[in-house]
Amino acid sequence: MQKNEKSYTFLLSQSYKSRIYIKRVEISKSLLHFGSVGIFLVFGITVLAVGIGGVVKSTAFAQTIAKSSPLAQLSAAPVRSEQTAIQAEAAASDYAIDTGGPEETDQANGEDSEIDNEIAAIRKTADPS
Repeated sequence: MQKNEKSYTFLLSQSYKSRIYIKRVEISKSLLHFGSVGIFLVFGITVLAVGIGGVVKSTAFAQTIAKSSPLAQLSAAPVRSEQTAIQAEAAASDYAIDTGGPEETDQANGEDSEIDNEIAAIRKTADPS
């Protein structure tokens, strides 16, 4: 094998009856390097796929799936009582969609009317100039 800058050169010999034939084969470096990387990638992905398929089809894996009874699945599910559902609905109704805060109602509570009265008193006593 002779190493060149752009390609690898191999000399292959073959003897046929009484004659010897020598053939020169040149392979590009980039073709050889990328080809070997591609072959290893395909081989690795194939081994990974076969391994995952073996795990899924194995009897031990199938038995663990079959052992989980509907009762066990039901007991593992989170419990939601009526009280929790009512509280969640009440909390959701306090906020208006896309407003970023509590829903505004037309009902004024006592504090709002007190504040309005104080503001009106200040406006009356304030100097108009």
